[in-house]
Amino acid sequence: MRDAARLALAPLTPRLGEWATSRMTVAQAAPVVASSVTFPGAMTCAEGRLAAASMFCDPHNERLAFLSFTRTTNVIRCAVVYDDALVHAADIPSHWKASLLADA
Repeated sequence: MRDAARLALAPLTPRLGEWATSRMTVAQAAPVVASSVTFPGAMTCAEGRLAAASMFCDPHNERLAFLSFTRTTNVIRCAVVYDDALVHAADIPSHWKASLLADA
């Protein structure tokens, strides 16, 4: 969606682009936001070359969690930051790992 939005908004004036962006990010249209980035070879994380990172979050604060992934050459880390009200949120990384290993 990000690339499509960028392409669609490119010909607009900045003020019109700001208005269109605010309409595309309402809770009904985009309840959760996903973002990813690929890093150049010079960055490191957890003693490895950082290759990529991604996050999933709720910009509207209706969900009380933030999920992120970081990838180095040999390791993918899954992290979750969550409110105490979400008692099972801490299980997300282990469920993710079990799912990946089940398919291996």
